[in-house]
Amino acid sequence: MRDYLITNKKLISNQQLNKLVMSRHVWEGWTVQCFIDDLEPWFNQIVSGNSWEKPFKTKADVKAWCMDRQPYYKKHIPEVVTYFWNKIK
Repeated sequence: MRDYLITNKKLISNQQLNKLVMSRHVWEGWTVQCFIDDLEPWFNQIVSGNSWEKPFKTKADVKAWCMDRQPYYKKHIPEVVTYFWNKIK
């Protein structure tokens, strides 16, 4: 697996790429990282079994939960769903 991406003849490491993705503007000043930070405490509670909500079984479950729980913006944000899905895999 490559540890870098070549774009516009520049070498970008996976760490730099991840930083770019997390800082992507989604909606009215909210970045991908802002949505993740807002949802993470709830997500951790569900995954640990300390919630009335059932743990996630599929990526579609995570996607539906994220869209329902994220503040203000009710569309699918792929980076947010992927971040949380990778935490349970």
